[in-house]
Amino acid sequence: MSFRDVSLRKLCNPHFVGVVVFMSFNYYAFVFGFMLALKPSYMVVALVVFHLCFFMVLWSMVHSIIADPGRVPIYWGFFAE
Repeated sequence: MSFRDVSLRKLCNPHFVGVVVFMSFNYYAFVFGFMLALKPSYMVVALVVFHLCFFMVLWSMVHSIIADPGRVPIYWGFFAE
């Protein structure tokens, strides 16, 4: 799997920063606002499941930013004319 070069300019655009701020706020609100109010037995299981899902969301976001989007095939749209 090849990765394209990731520059600081690509990562500091408003869309990426907005998504990171939105995810950080939701993480803080859910973990510290909701999860810590649960009973201890439910809290541990819910925190583990939440962190696994949150890690997968972050991993897929990073890969979608870094991965090569590909290119249009040579004869794309040939039969539409």
